[in-house]
Amino acid sequence: MKIIILPFPQRWLIILVMLLLSARPIFSQPVSDFYVSPLGSDDNPGTKKRPFHTIARAQQAVRASNRNMARDISVYLAGGEYLLEQTVVFDARDSGTKGHFVIYRAVDGETPLISGGKQITGWTPSSEGWFRAPDIGLPFRQLYVNGRRAIRARTPNADHYYRLLLWDKAAQEIFVDLDEIMPWRNFQQIEMVLQMSWAIGILRLDSFTTSGEDEPIWFESRFAKVHVQQPERSLVFKRFYPGKHPNTSYHFENAFEFLDVPGEWYRDAIENVVYYVPQSNEDVATCLAIAPALETLFRIEGTLDQPVHHLRFQGITFAHSTWLDPNRNGYLGLQAGQFTIEPTEKNSQFIGRPPAAVAVTAGHHIQFIRNRFVQLGATALDFCHAASDNLVEGNTFEENAGIGIALAKFNDRQTEIHSVYQPDDAREICSRNVIRNNIIHRIGQDYADACGIAIGYARETVVEHNEIADLPYTGISMGWGWYRDQNAMRDNIIQYNEIHHVVRLLADGGGIYTLSYQPNSQIKANYIHDINQSPWVVGHESGGIFMDEGSGGITLENNVFANVDNKIKLHKVHGISILGYDLSGVEFEKVKAKAGLEPEFQNLK
Repeated sequence: MKIIILPFPQRWLIILVMLLLSARPIFSQPVSDFYVSPLGSDDNPGTKKRPFHTIARAQQAVRASNRNMARDISVYLAGGEYLLEQTVVFDARDSGTKGHFVIYRAVDGETPLISGGKQITGWTPSSEGWFRAPDIGLPFRQLYVNGRRAIRARTPNADHYYRLLLWDKAAQEIFVDLDEIMPWRNFQQIEMVLQMSWAIGILRLDSFTTSGEDEPIWFESRFAKVHVQQPERSLVFKRFYPGKHPNTSYHFENAFEFLDVPGEWYRDAIENVVYYVPQSNEDVATCLAIAPALETLFRIEGTLDQPVHHLRFQGITFAHSTWLDPNRNGYLGLQAGQFTIEPTEKNSQFIGRPPAAVAVTAGHHIQFIRNRFVQLGATALDFCHAASDNLVEGNTFEENAGIGIALAKFNDRQTEIHSVYQPDDAREICSRNVIRNNIIHRIGQDYADACGIAIGYARETVVEHNEIADLPYTGISMGWGWYRDQNAMRDNIIQYNEIHHVVRLLADGGGIYTLSYQPNSQIKANYIHDINQSPWVVGHESGGIFMDEGSGGITLENNVFANVDNKIKLHKVHGISILGYDLSGVEFEKVKAKAGLEPEFQNLK
């Protein structure tokens, strides 16, 4: 036998070739898709036949295979309910790589529901017509019965309001007609909800006293002096805006005595029980009653140095988030769904930002495609900070308590609302985001000062081809700050949107509303119709397009209006160009035909 001894380099070359032929190193591993089902198990491998049970388990699988992607990775969610006990958090480790996306998507033809709610069961009837059941062990502010938003018990009933008499700033009391208030049980659980021009005030009751016979007769009938709880009592009387006007519309909410029409509910926080008056066609014994329990469902959270990126969510329904801060502190809306936490003299204020069911911070190339955001307790979708190059397209936002889509920084708890925002690090600014072909209907159901789309200090934003309707306040609000100074905003575009039946309850808003200096920005070819003054408003007019204090650097072009009280309203503006102010005939019809959802998204309706 002849033995051939190869030179040292050749021996290692042959060994290397044999290793390459016999093994696949990690960088050439084929990328896998994963499957999740409410009927699956996290002990499964995540295949179509043996799916995972939770999204968190799918995240682990993605993180093990997304280091060097050669194609998109899809995580397919089967239809059914995914009941979350805690927020699902995505960070930089969940990102797509090499320009490819990690996609969390519905299985074709199926509807996955991401829910932060808990079911209420054990209903027992009463002879008075209402049912009661143990609550979920947590407070909540909304209840959904058989897929429908129930009415929190109130007086007067829905779509009707009282009018207060006056505000006594010195005594910090609100005067109301004596016939409108009584010593209801659990009095300090009851809330007084006020329509304060362009904002909502939710004040928790403390006590009331009645006018004495020896007091001056200021009104035609005797009156009650209402005292509300702290901190909202001090805040509302201290802050300068929104103003406190006589004749302001209001109603009371959340008392057992208010349960007087079908579809109303009440939670007794002392007894920890829920009461519900069923509709005529409802069998409460078999109904599905859901109370929201989780504040944020998905949080997509990176950092400036390690952003989340290349994530897509498609075909998913997000529902049943909560927000409980108004239970503890009341709610004093300032504007665009932001709320007062500390006013100082005159109009200086510090504000808070509501939480969101789905929140994005420090993320780029994050996409939301054809999802549904329904029955949510505050903001639905929020790109809070340092979020750029993102896409929101073909989604539906309905029956939500607060804002539909929020984008970019407003102010925060440390920065006064009139402070100029121009950060040294441009990565902080939300830039080049697109909001397109979405339906936004019936939001602001609890916080009526919420906007369909609320945009703060953003730049190079495109908002186009959306349909926005049936809102208590503004359709699209763009800008923040109330000043003419240079700031982070510029190059924003709002075009081809259909906006109608908005500003239906409050005032001083518009189909489109702007604030502050936004050079090289455009509002063009929008179709705005059916915006008329609410009969409950005190003072302040609205507009089809309302350019408010400090608005500048914006061009209006070829926008069209129908049945709008004030087509374009200007207040303390500068550097505004208006082209094609009031088109009619053929030109009107061209704009109208192009506005709203594009043909491939008409099926959203």
